[in-house]
Amino acid sequence: MTKIKIISNPFHKSIVFQKQQPITEVWEEITFESNPNSRLVRENIQKGVLSFHIQEIVDILVAEYDDGTGIDLLFEGNSDEFQELKTFVQSLNNSSISLKKSAYSLTNARDILPEVLSIFDKTQVILPEELEHDAAIQKFQDATKPQIPLLVLGNYSAGKSTFINSLVGYELLPASDQPTTAKIIQIEKFAEKWIEIEGTLLRNKVCIRIDEDGFEVEGDRIDEILVKELEAISQNLPQVSTQLLAGAFLAYFNASEDSDLNLIHVKTAFVNSPLTNSSHRYVIFDTPGSNSSTNLDHVHILRKAMEGMSNGLPIFISEYTSLDTVDNDKLYQELEQIDGIDVRYTILVVNKADTAALSSFQDNQVLNQALPRKLATKRVYFLSSLMGLGAKNGGVFHDSDYERVYQKSLSEFTDLANPYYQKLYSYNILPSQQKLVQDVQAKEEQHLLYANSGLYSLEMEIEVFSTKYAAYNKCLQADQYLKYIIAQTQSIIENSKKNIEEEKVRLENKLTKDKETLVNDLKQQQADFFKSSSSIYQQTLNNEAREEKNYASLQIFSKERDLLWDKAVADFRLRSYQMEMKDSPKQALNNIKNQLGKAWDNKNIELFGSAFVSGLNDTSKVFSKIDDYKNMKAKAKSQVSEQLLAFARFEYIKQVAVAGKDFTSLSIKYWKEQTGEIKDRFSKIIGDATVLSDQKRADIKEIIFQFQQPVLYHDTKQLFDPKSLLEGFRLGNFQLFGDSNKIDLQKLEKAHNNLLKTAYKQINEQLTIQHQETFYKWVEALLHLVTENIVEFSPDLHSTNLLIQDNRVKIEELSTNLQNLHEYSKELHDLMAWKDDEEVANGY
Repeated sequence: MTKIKIISNPFHKSIVFQKQQPITEVWEEITFESNPNSRLVRENIQKGVLSFHIQEIVDILVAEYDDGTGIDLLFEGNSDEFQELKTFVQSLNNSSISLKKSAYSLTNARDILPEVLSIFDKTQVILPEELEHDAAIQKFQDATKPQIPLLVLGNYSAGKSTFINSLVGYELLPASDQPTTAKIIQIEKFAEKWIEIEGTLLRNKVCIRIDEDGFEVEGDRIDEILVKELEAISQNLPQVSTQLLAGAFLAYFNASEDSDLNLIHVKTAFVNSPLTNSSHRYVIFDTPGSNSSTNLDHVHILRKAMEGMSNGLPIFISEYTSLDTVDNDKLYQELEQIDGIDVRYTILVVNKADTAALSSFQDNQVLNQALPRKLATKRVYFLSSLMGLGAKNGGVFHDSDYERVYQKSLSEFTDLANPYYQKLYSYNILPSQQKLVQDVQAKEEQHLLYANSGLYSLEMEIEVFSTKYAAYNKCLQADQYLKYIIAQTQSIIENSKKNIEEEKVRLENKLTKDKETLVNDLKQQQADFFKSSSSIYQQTLNNEAREEKNYASLQIFSKERDLLWDKAVADFRLRSYQMEMKDSPKQALNNIKNQLGKAWDNKNIELFGSAFVSGLNDTSKVFSKIDDYKNMKAKAKSQVSEQLLAFARFEYIKQVAVAGKDFTSLSIKYWKEQTGEIKDRFSKIIGDATVLSDQKRADIKEIIFQFQQPVLYHDTKQLFDPKSLLEGFRLGNFQLFGDSNKIDLQKLEKAHNNLLKTAYKQINEQLTIQHQETFYKWVEALLHLVTENIVEFSPDLHSTNLLIQDNRVKIEELSTNLQNLHEYSKELHDLMAWKDDEEVANGY
């Protein structure tokens, strides 16, 4: 069989195909260079969404790579994609494809998204203040919000407004065969009962809040004329409700010729759909028709409105008879340039499908038309927005045209006996495995009108996109965000270091030669002290590590072994076995003597034969008793060996913990003594400095004396990870000579103490990193303080010193934050990285 591997990584938007060479068994990537005629190397497949191309990929594999023996297909990716691929392969009538799961896999983005967002939240508290208003970071921050933009596009006569009304669940936008949307309208799902409409009129941001008690206008400057016009609109309505007012006011805003009003923001609850109870915050963008003269002028407004958003889902609306027009070409090209939109997920909605001539419908006929050909993935939904809206509002319309068409068509969607009965979802053009799932869901939906209108299937697909696919974009945004702030933080640190060096040079150039000499003497004293103290410190720790009390003696293992042996003798009844082994030869010999005696007395040859056979049996039993004893003794020795090794491990851990505390206490004591030593050395140099006045010398010596002690860790858990010291502790792997069930105590003692030496070395290295470096930083801070006080306190020099100190503190804080950011980045990469598949490892 031809062996093919699919490696799908949605995090990187890539699908790689490999073929195993039959002789070398080496996997080679299928590329344009190696297989220029293969359809697998097409960009729309290799950069596409695997779930949308499964049937196409399988068809290509069978056509191009099946040599008649079948395809042995290995999949490497996440569990969602594997399950879809598995379902499709199992649905095939032929068995030419054998599918297996690779030992490596990715985690589904939706499963790791909570952890990704948690990592993102942790980064917010350590952002450098220089980046608080960074536009790129603001975009990344917005991208992690649960907003899912739905971009509704298409010809003005395609029924976009009705379609959006069907998603929202009531008549929010006006509907007409003439252009009704002159602005971009942004409709955000809202959890509150009231409705808000926001826009900019006469350069003044206005917000209209509508509830069951009426409306209220808010803004920096309220235009009385605007309020009166809104009141007039309200009074002219045949009846007043929150939804009716919202629709009327929105029509007023949309008709406004104010050049500042290009984007209208509406917040409203969605009604009676899967989107209503979804955790996702949907934001619908209604745009002017692609055949509208103002359409392309609105693209830049749409791009601005989309700033800070990601995971955008483009939804093209078209009538069945308009699929072959080219009005949408330019708009589609513009959309590809908007960062927050991934056109791979574009959905084409054939609206008003209930009025289309679908009796001769064929998938290829639809897909070969102008607009469907543009789609990266062939996903076409057929629906009647009007009937879908009627399913949500119970058939109660405020628009009389809506009401008339709804009542006229209702029986075609709800009456099974109607000769024109319609199930529009059955015409949907989707990847076969998705088509199968959605058709089953639609058939099981109890609300017949909702399902047959096609709206149910589309809304379920929107929810699947938001839950399953949009998470990948959020993960990628978080990864890019971390890389960006790491680079920016590193740049800030480098600039701060540069500023310190520049200010130090400026400061030192202003010192008098005598004061400069004094400072240099202090610096030289610091350098000499560092050199001597470090050497003595290492010698002190090494001497402690060599102390006999820190190691195990042969006697402790010998004593433990004896105790364990006594227990094993009892556990395995060795004394009982030993007695039986000693008694059985005597008993056998007596039996032989007795039987031979009887044979002699009776002069019976048969008795002699019987005595001989019985003797052989008794002798066999003797040897059997000996073997039983040896076997039980071997088991006892094996138990003692295992328990002795466990004892050695426990002693090792206990000894490392005790020694770690001793080493830490010794280190703290040493460096506390050194703080006094360096203070004395600095004080002596200052006391001998004739360049300073008596009062100045006294002041500086007092500053040195009062300078706070360094803070050194007392908790060894903060200095080293005990788990890392246990790695490589494999006493059970020794190659032992002699009795294979018995531990050689001398070898055990040697191995045990060698491990302790290694552990002590690691402890000392950690102490050096923590305590010695902490002390060195403390000495540097003391020297900076002394230097600052040597300088004459002119405002300029003093402020320069303060700037240097502030920058040092800033660098220290930024460096710590940078280290944390690198750790967060590693956590994020680990979440999105390839892992051993536990199901495959366990044989599932």
